[in-house]
Amino acid sequence: MVQEGLEVASEALDKIRASIKYVKASEARMIEFKECARKTGIELPSSLRLDVPTHWESIYLVLDSGIKCRRAFCLLEFEDLAYKYCPTEEEWNRGELMLKFLEPFYNISTMISGSSSPTSGFFFIELWKIAHFLSKNYRSQDEEVKSMSHSMDLKFAPYWEEHSEILSIGAVFDPRIKLKLLEYCYSRIDNHSSEEKISKLKMRLYTLYDEYKKKRASASPVKVSQSSGSSSSQVRGLRINKKVLAGWKEYRGGTSEGKSFLDSYLDEPAMDVNAEIDLFE
Repeated sequence: MVQEGLEVASEALDKIRASIKYVKASEARMIEFKECARKTGIELPSSLRLDVPTHWESIYLVLDSGIKCRRAFCLLEFEDLAYKYCPTEEEWNRGELMLKFLEPFYNISTMISGSSSPTSGFFFIELWKIAHFLSKNYRSQDEEVKSMSHSMDLKFAPYWEEHSEILSIGAVFDPRIKLKLLEYCYSRIDNHSSEEKISKLKMRLYTLYDEYKKKRASASPVKVSQSSGSSSSQVRGLRINKKVLAGWKEYRGGTSEGKSFLDSYLDEPAMDVNAEIDLFE
């Protein structure tokens, strides 16, 4: 999906990549580059990164390390007449914009691949972040960002439509999320269709609940041992951004007299775990 979007992004990335490749090509050039960094008063990153074609995340690292050395590359252009790849002021600004655009995707990708205990609720939130970020950038005043968002959404939309529903069922049973936060998430992407999505989700939950209720009624009683872990220890690990928390507080109403355990569960608010679920606006 990101590779699709990067096809729109152009000369800025090519020139930053070529600049890093030029400096890393020889020891003498690297020494001269370090001297340029010293003169401009910047601290070089631990390494200048080059991307790997099969890993889009490395493109983010190329931009990150190259932009940190922006002033050194600009001075190198005057110090080394053989260096012809320095981006223009506009191209550097374009690179910074691309870096900012790719940062959420890099963070999400790193978080998902680094998670030792992923859950469906966890994946729903991460998928929602992507859907929300792309929909927000559809309204960007920058034509290239808008075009990247459109290209990426064409790849992403089928996955969101196909998997968000089943993942949302798992998310409901996460006491940190429940139905209230899902209502908020859907409304942030498309307020017009959010009510319909929640209604469909409730229907599926009731169907699922009825199936388990029938099985439980016909099954032999089983003694369940108490877990030694405390509930508080099981709700750690996700973080709620304070700005987002304020935005969805109005959705967190009180409980109502329900027809079943599921009614009560769906109506009651999510656990009050301030700074626990990591959403971004």
